[in-house]
Amino acid sequence: MMLCAFMISAIAITSCGDDTMDPNPGEDAVFGCTDPNADNFSDASNQDNGTCTYFSLFEGNYEGAFECTGLLMDIFSEANAEISFVFNPNTVSVIVTSDALPNNAIPINGNIADTETLTLNQLLPGVPIDSIPGPMGMFTGTFDITISGDLIRQGNGDLVGDVTFDLLEISDMFPPGSFNIVETCEYTAIRQ
Repeated sequence: MMLCAFMISAIAITSCGDDTMDPNPGEDAVFGCTDPNADNFSDASNQDNGTCTYFSLFEGNYEGAFECTGLLMDIFSEANAEISFVFNPNTVSVIVTSDALPNNAIPINGNIADTETLTLNQLLPGVPIDSIPGPMGMFTGTFDITISGDLIRQGNGDLVGDVTFDLLEISDMFPPGSFNIVETCEYTAIRQ
C-alpha cells in the first residue's frame, strides 16, 4: 500500500514539470523568426529559433566621413561605404573608399549583431599607405591594419560609431614593430 502511494505521488510530481516550458499550451510549437523587423519574419512562427536576419536594414550606399583628432586626421577624411552581402545575411562586406587608401578602396567584413549594430573586427595585412605622419615627418609605409568598432544604425538609416584603427608598420623604414599608430575615430555615414 505504501509503495502504491509513493508511485502515485511520483507520477503526479513528474507530470507537472513541463507545463511552464511551453509559452502557448495547447498549440504546436512553430519555430522560426518572430521579429517583425527581420528580413525573414514568419508570422506563422510562435517560438523564435535565433535565425532572424537584418541585412536589408543595413544594405546600401553611404556617404561617410571619419573624424580623427590625432595622426590619422590627415589620412582619413571622406570615406564612403557600400554595404553588400558576403556569405550569409548577417555577414556583410563594407567597401570603404578614400583617396588615402590603396586603389581608393578597401574591403572590411562586418557582422550584423541585431537591428541596430554592425560590428567591425578585421585585420588587413600589408596595406600600403602614402603620406603617413611619422617620427621624422611624412613617409610612405606598409602596415598591418586592425579595424574594430560598432556602427549603430540610426532611425533614419544612417550609421554612426567609433572605429579604432591599429596600424603596425611592417616595411623596412623602422625596426619591426617599432612604429605603431592606434587611434579611435568617429565615423558618420549618411545612407543614400
